[in-house]
Amino acid sequence: MIELGMSKEVMFCLISAVNYMKSHAGDKINQGDVAAAINMSRGYFSQCFARFAGETFGDSLRSMRLELAKSLLRDTHAPVCEIACRSGFEDDRYFSRLFREHVGKLPSEYRAEGMGER
Repeated sequence: MIELGMSKEVMFCLISAVNYMKSHAGDKINQGDVAAAINMSRGYFSQCFARFAGETFGDSLRSMRLELAKSLLRDTHAPVCEIACRSGFEDDRYFSRLFREHVGKLPSEYRAEGMGER
């Protein structure tokens, strides 16, 4: 807390923000929604979040959404386009490209490998 230059209250709010983001990653949320949920201005939240998380809000939310997609790919038989939507991505082609950039394989390849391990 001290090295980040934030009060205990701000740290508590940021932890609450991360929990909110994780539980709503599949929803259509943005930085303003999360800031409002923890009663912080969007600008101040943006500054504090980047210092706290070590990455931007967008990068952090994207990572959470990709983790959600990975678990849905492993644990369900839903089509990839539905998983994209349930993970908070509106465009399944963008989702597939992003997934491949970050995970190293297409969602369908990730699922096929996961199913083979069972």
